[in-house]
Formats: sequence, structure tokens, C-alpha cells
Amino acid sequence: MKKAISTLSVFCLFSAAYAQSPEMEKLSWLIGAWEYKDQQVDGEYVDAGKRVCAFALMDSYIVCESTGVTNSGKERNYLMQFNYNGLDERYEINDIFSDYTRKLLYRATWSEDGYTLELETNTWSADGMVRLSTATVTYNGKNQFVWEISSVNKSTGEVTRFRDESNRVDSSH
Repeated sequence: MKKAISTLSVFCLFSAAYAQSPEMEKLSWLIGAWEYKDQQVDGEYVDAGKRVCAFALMDSYIVCESTGVTNSGKERNYLMQFNYNGLDERYEINDIFSDYTRKLLYRATWSEDGYTLELETNTWSADGMVRLSTATVTYNGKNQFVWEISSVNKSTGEVTRFRDESNRVDSSH
């Protein structure tokens, strides 16, 4: 965690020299250190740990690095990369994981309340890009955001839901 916090400091100092786009400013609430708990709503799976988010690539991205441990004792790491795609005029989030080989690409749309991102999740497969799930990320305006995911198994029709609750542990925002 010390390495992540020092990396956060370097990113914050480096990114301060560049002007943020208005689109990325809307996501600046992510910057900082968080504790998270991600759990399957109707199942046993739980993953909990720390998340550090910082600006990267001259403030054109926010990168969140998460390190946690699952309820089975397995360490899990993943990166979330948030950006605004000016060519397609949309927010996008890319997720990569240490324990899951698929890469996820979310197309994100702000809701009218200004605190909720509505997501459509896609991944690459042998058939090209396929839709996996829908999700929302809701920020409470202060010190918490909740990521709720719902996916449908195309073969069985079974719905799997996850809820990732993140609480700020620093006072930078």
C-alpha cells in the first residue's frame, strides 16, 4: 500500500501541471484512496481490499489500481482505466484483471443527476465484441461510490449480480 500511496503522490504532482478537460473533471472525484468490498449479491463470492485512483497520461485518463483478497483467500489485482473518448464523444472504462483473462470495455453515459454512470459492458471473444452486462456507478457526492453489475448467462438465462461498495479513506476530496 505504501508503494501505491507514493505512486498516487507522484501522479497527483505530475498531473497538476496540465489542464484537465471538462470531461475528465467530471470524474475527478475518483482521485484518492479507497477501501472496497465487491460481493456477489446472491452468492458467496466476496473480494475486499484497497483501491488507489490517480490521473495518468497528462490527465487524459484516471487509473485505479485495486488489490484485494477473495473469500477463498486468493489475492486479486486489477486496473480500471477511465477516459473520455473525444472521437466517439463518450466515456469509456477499460478493466484488466490478474485472475480473469478477458478484458472488459465499458461504454459509460452520465445520467441526468450528474452522479451516476450507466454502463454497457463489452468484451472481445472469438466472435468479436460481445455484450456481457450492464452496470451503474453511483457516487454519493462525498466519500462513497457503488458499482452494481448485472449479467445474464446467454445459455441458461441466469442473472448474476455484483455490488462493489467503495469508501474513501483519504481526505483529499
